[in-house]
Amino acid sequence: MADPAAWGYRPSSFDPASGALEPIPGHPDVFSLHLLGFRAEPVEVPLALENVVLFPGDTDYRAYFDDLQSMDLLVPAFASETYLESKTSSSIPAGVLAGVPVLASSRHLAVYDYLRPPAAIAHPTDMTEVEAIRRLRAGEPLWSAASEALVPTDWLAPTTQDADSWETYRSGLYAANEAAWARVAARLS
Repeated sequence: MADPAAWGYRPSSFDPASGALEPIPGHPDVFSLHLLGFRAEPVEVPLALENVVLFPGDTDYRAYFDDLQSMDLLVPAFASETYLESKTSSSIPAGVLAGVPVLASSRHLAVYDYLRPPAAIAHPTDMTEVEAIRRLRAGEPLWSAASEALVPTDWLAPTTQDADSWETYRSGLYAANEAAWARVAARLS
């Protein structure tokens, strides 16, 4: 972490030499990374990030959605490429239901093609997720002037995360789902 204070952290007051970080008391925007979902093997977290990376643990659906709804952004970290090729992730639609936008690359947007603002914030493929989060936190644009021409205008800036924009998005998504089911039912008749 190049600038821990920008993320709401400082060197540990208990053991500064260890490199461990601790939240800055009273900081208005302390960053935390919650790793939700199944883990076949334990994830090793560097000492410096032990207070930053959190594992809510195996939870029931209610606790999972409560954890998810408390977050600002869902960053997909799939166990394998198959989630971008032949499987689907339940976390992406869970984020839509919970009202948490997905930080999405062009690959995510191609596979999960129902994602649109406000349910997704697109970042350039050549930008890491950490850099995208840093820029979002700092209020900086994700897209350069050169790359803006390649992206639809509504993807260029983080969208307003208000209840009305989510309701409009979900209503359109539900209507598209109903139309798809009507087409399926008509073929079965």
